[in-house]
Order: sequence, then C-alpha cells, then structure tokens
Amino acid sequence: MVRPKKTDIPVREKILRVANDLFYKQGYHQTGTNQLISEAGVSKASFYTHFPSKEDLGLAYVCDSAERTMRMIREELAQLETPLDRYLMIQSLITKYMTSSDFRGCNFSNIAREFPDADAPIRVEVVAFEQAYRELIHQIVADLHRHAPERFEKTGLSIEQVSDRYYLLLEGAINASANHHDDWPFKAAELAIRALVDA
Repeated sequence: MVRPKKTDIPVREKILRVANDLFYKQGYHQTGTNQLISEAGVSKASFYTHFPSKEDLGLAYVCDSAERTMRMIREELAQLETPLDRYLMIQSLITKYMTSSDFRGCNFSNIAREFPDADAPIRVEVVAFEQAYRELIHQIVADLHRHAPERFEKTGLSIEQVSDRYYLLLEGAINASANHHDDWPFKAAELAIRALVDA
C-alpha cells in the first residue's frame, strides 16, 4: 500500500484553500463548482464527497475563515504585554490585513451581501462570527478599563460605548477603504479609536 506523502494536502483542505481564494476575489455567486474542482485539482466525486453542495462549501468557508481569524487575533494579542497595546492591536492588525489584500474588503461582509435573506445559513454564520468578534473587542476594552479606568473618565464613555464605537469605526474603515481603494479611512479610524480612550 502506498502511503500519502507528509507534504500532501488533504482533499478537503485543498478545496477550502481554493474556495478561500476564489470566493474572496470573485465572489460566491460568481464562482462555479467546475472552477473550484478544476483549480483544486480534485475529481468531482472527491469534491461532492466532502461538500455535497456549493452551499455546504460556502458554510465551511465561513466557519473555517472565522476560526482562523479568531485564532490569528488571539495569537497576536498573547504577544502583547499591556492592555493599551492589546486595545490598539486590533485596529493595527485589520489595517495590515486589508492593505495586504489590496483593499478587497472584509470576506465575511462580502459573502453576507450576496445573501440578502437574514435567515440564509451562510449569513447566519457570518453574523455568529461578527458577534464573537464584537465580544472579543468588548473583552479587550473591559480589560483596559480594569487597568486604566482614568482613560474612560476623561472621555466619559462606558465600556459598552467604547466597544460598539470601536467595532463600527473598523467596519466603516473596511468598507470605505474598499470603496476608495486607499488606506486613509484606516488612518482616520485609528485617530478616532485612540480618542475613545484618550490614548
């Protein structure tokens, strides 16, 4: 029996990698199953064994992206020593990612727009990620408040107000940078995010 090489990529992972690239660059509805199969270099039988439908792949794409994104953010946070550094890191990380992606926007928002029905399974998964992302921002802001409450006294904002505004500033900057194909929205957002906690 021939054993697969250690460098061989499992079929499911191979398909997900291609989907991650094509769905982000072309859009979900503009990417056909035949293209996915061809670029992944797998057979139709293998494709449908792992993903019985394109929507199943779309769901897996969102879930996989969510897991990788949250893991990346948490790994970056773990390397920082101060609550203020962790607070500022989220904005910095998003700016670097969006700039390196040629201002294509947020992959979660992009695919959610293709499903106007709020009950569409893919859209539901996107919202679940966004809620987890908002909660992470809230935790970071709460940690900063515990260690430096004076910053909040100066601005007069609560943890919830700072968290929500931080989230919305980033969302706005992501969309504006995609529309303008420029990084100035992130520079403006950074100033506003710092001002929320008098940083």
